[in-house]
Amino acid sequence: MFDTPPFDEFNVAYAMYCDGGSWSGNIDVPYNGTAANISVLHYRGRPLLDTFLDDLFENRGMDSAETVVYSGCSAGGLTTYLHADYIAERVH
Repeated sequence: MFDTPPFDEFNVAYAMYCDGGSWSGNIDVPYNGTAANISVLHYRGRPLLDTFLDDLFENRGMDSAETVVYSGCSAGGLTTYLHADYIAERVH
């Protein structure tokens, strides 16, 4: 997809899916699962999203971007919908 126009001239930033909270969690106390196979979850997706965006703007040229395409797949598709207004606000 990124080898054909117009995408061949785009920069791509890829963020792996985080903690199952759609990049929106921000709790101070970790969640300790009740089942033996559940790990401790920190649900700190929102600070990770903020740091990811800060890096894109401060170090990778997104502050001068004229067009931003923001997308996701599967659960990440929901995440893009949940954060679309926030991302648009950061871009402008």
